[in-house]
Amino acid sequence: MSGPEAWLAEARKWIGTKESPPFSNRTPFGAELGLNASAWCGTFQLYCARHSGNEAALRGLSTFSTQAFLRRAKALGMEVSAAEARPGDLLVMTHTPTTGHIGMLESRAGLRFMSIEGNTAPGDDRDGGEVMRRVRDASAWNGGIIRPAYAAAATGSIITPAAVIPPAEYWVPAIDVAKYQGQIDHAAVKAAGIELAIVKLHNTKEVDPSALGNVSGFAAAGVPAAGYWYAHTYLDRDPAVQARNDAAWARQLSPFSPFFMADIESGENEPLTPAAIVWWNAYIAALPPQTWLYGGANYLGMLDQAIIARHPVISARYPRQGAAPAAAQWDEFALALPAPTWPVSFQWSGWQFTSSGAVPGVPASCDLNIIRRSALSPALYPQGVSMQPSRSGKLVQEAGLPAVYLGHDEGIVYRWVLNDDDLKWCQYSITVNGGDPTIHQVDKGKLGLMGVLVGPPPVQ
Repeated sequence: MSGPEAWLAEARKWIGTKESPPFSNRTPFGAELGLNASAWCGTFQLYCARHSGNEAALRGLSTFSTQAFLRRAKALGMEVSAAEARPGDLLVMTHTPTTGHIGMLESRAGLRFMSIEGNTAPGDDRDGGEVMRRVRDASAWNGGIIRPAYAAAATGSIITPAAVIPPAEYWVPAIDVAKYQGQIDHAAVKAAGIELAIVKLHNTKEVDPSALGNVSGFAAAGVPAAGYWYAHTYLDRDPAVQARNDAAWARQLSPFSPFFMADIESGENEPLTPAAIVWWNAYIAALPPQTWLYGGANYLGMLDQAIIARHPVISARYPRQGAAPAAAQWDEFALALPAPTWPVSFQWSGWQFTSSGAVPGVPASCDLNIIRRSALSPALYPQGVSMQPSRSGKLVQEAGLPAVYLGHDEGIVYRWVLNDDDLKWCQYSITVNGGDPTIHQVDKGKLGLMGVLVGPPPVQ
């Protein structure tokens, strides 16, 4: 049996159930679905849909994140008006763009709705900890009313688009990878729905041995590959020079990266002493403004927030460990977790929600992220960075070093020219743009006097 009455019958069985222990968000619904310790009003409805034979009626959507569900369901034309609402419809409240509450309509008297809801209580509609019947005016459900596709599911004619999400509030599923993930099947990652790979390039001391293989592999598979480096504190070095060197080295290793990110956290870094705080503030201030930052509240939260806020920021939204659902549901998985509490006023550009995710094509566990699509524009849409040199582009070689191609926009080193084929390509590109393909020679040690800051020579 399926249909709205079966869903309601399943929900009624659980009336009076409370999370245990109190204030833990732990329930039998979350335990079965792997979603314990998160707000569970949507998890309860998803559980009831599954156990009443109605999961197909959700058309491939999940109710775990009420607001993601609401946006997707509206995009699929599943919304009905309050006047049309009938038992079995899902009622959604919106509190913020990413938080809300959901229940199921059981009966109505005009515009007074009786519903069955999980994680509710009088005075605490969205996190009350109990399955209850509640009576409210229809206006309380300010998000919308969604009708599951009961009839289409019953006839087997259900249509479940892979992703129907308004672009303005879409979160891109992204993984970050390094040598620890082993030999990656980049095409399988693409097939799994991953839209962005953030590839470790270096750690300010040495190139990650998987960097070039991952950059080229993801490019061949059609997955945009951003690049990141693990930044280190060197109190005996000029932080501005170190920042520009780190960025230049990353650019050389992955010239087509849509963006670069500095991983700034504890671990191998200097303890966060007053001297280290001063160093990090100067380091971040010297990074190109389009450089993204990754870090946790225990580190970035202690730095100058005015400097941090100039950059797109990804931070951890833990704890969420273990395997995750399909990539299309990662936003629901991540947004239900608490946000960091350090005092920031900017909009987050992304969240990392687990360090032990499982992704087809990646042999070892990896970090899973969601990235705000609007934060990626125009970095990814249109995709990539133009590599066509302009008339002012030129090649320079310092005695004893490989040639370098000077970027035409800011007069800094764009990347190293790694081999003869690469050199011929640059010379050809400069020529067709009307420039001078000659390699300009400078004396040893004089490259820096031209205002050029470069990372270490390539590691072959």
